[in-house]
Amino acid sequence: YVRWRISDPSQYIRNVGLDEKAVAQQLTRVVRNAFQEEINKRTVKDLLSPPVNWRDQLSEWFTAQCSGKDDLTWRRYNRRYVAQEIYLPSEHSETIDEVIIACDMSGSISEQIPMFLGAIADLCDAVKPKRLRVLWWGTTVVSEQVFEDDLSQIRNALRPRGGGGTCVSSVSKYIIESGYNPDCVLVFTDGYVESDIKWHISSPTLWMIMGNDDFVPPVGGTKIAVSQ
Repeated sequence: YVRWRISDPSQYIRNVGLDEKAVAQQLTRVVRNAFQEEINKRTVKDLLSPPVNWRDQLSEWFTAQCSGKDDLTWRRYNRRYVAQEIYLPSEHSETIDEVIIACDMSGSISEQIPMFLGAIADLCDAVKPKRLRVLWWGTTVVSEQVFEDDLSQIRNALRPRGGGGTCVSSVSKYIIESGYNPDCVLVFTDGYVESDIKWHISSPTLWMIMGNDDFVPPVGGTKIAVSQ
């Protein structure tokens, strides 16, 4: 009764007396109608909010960060206007220098690490950042791996370490104290962390959240819900 929000079954039974068969039929109708109502609600919700593939979202965000930063340089004039004796700077693009991936190694999420890192390895192979720094963290950052230039073998080279509790603020502290200045940061976690996250990193940060719809990232961060 609780499942179908029927607090008082007697109010749903009308003119059935003590006939057990009639009572059973009436209750069957009630449950069937409640079940159909729930199905209809979920169907409408799915239509209004169709599921989005988190790998596609990750690819779009990651590509936006790694596709290069357009800038202007006076080292070479813009040839489009030189013929008109108008000398303007030309655009040049710099590939992304460093990406930091911070992986939550608490017991509740560690089994999902291979799935996530597989997707990251594919993306790194596509966009090729100059440096990839992987941080393994729990209550603190317990290990760091750095990959440069050739990232094709990263999938087999990753060595997860850690476990236990979670304090994602330790990642921000570690990055700042180490003097790192990444172009972007990806945090993979289930979001069950301290309530007062101290995140003082100015780099664009993507929060990859596994199984916690209530998690709200720090100001400026972007959240993607991860599913298997």
